[in-house]
This record gives sequence, C-alpha cells and structure tokens, in this order.
Amino acid sequence: MSLLSDIGKGQRYDQLVVHPAPLLADEQRDVARSRILVAAMTVLAQRGLDATVDDVAEASGVNRRTVFRHSLLSYLFGAVIVAVAVNTIAGTFFT
Repeated sequence: MSLLSDIGKGQRYDQLVVHPAPLLADEQRDVARSRILVAAMTVLAQRGLDATVDDVAEASGVNRRTVFRHSLLSYLFGAVIVAVAVNTIAGTFFT
C-alpha cells in the first residue's frame, strides 16, 4: 500500500506519519531549564534583587555557564519585574 492509497481510504496524513521519540539531549536540556527556572524563582523569592546568577546556578545544581547558555537572563529579569509589581500592587491594596 502506498501512502496516497491509505489517505484515500479515510485516514488522515498526520495519522500515518511516525513521530520520533524525543532525543535524550532534548530531554536533558528541558530538565536543566526546568531546574534553573525553579531555582531562579526560589532564589528571587528569598534574596530579591540581591540574587545573582551564581546563586541560581548553585540552587539548581548547574554551573553558571549553563544558566547563561539557556538564555534565561531575560526570564529572570522578567520574573523580578513581575515580583516587584505584584508586591507593589498587593501592598497598595492590602495595607
């Protein structure tokens, strides 16, 4: 049977395509990124604006180069901005 003849029998093309399993390197990258994000949130919650990349790297169990390689600095900076904004708004409404 050809692919075209299978499509003609009511099967969709995307159901016939075999999707490969994720590569180990992709899984390891995703795990490292998740660990860094969780560590960044924790460190920022504990230390606030005094948090450093070294603190995040130590808390996540990776070296600082890995933190930089994952290009998470923009996310970390964004998280700080959001945290400050939330604290400011919460302080405005609940004090």
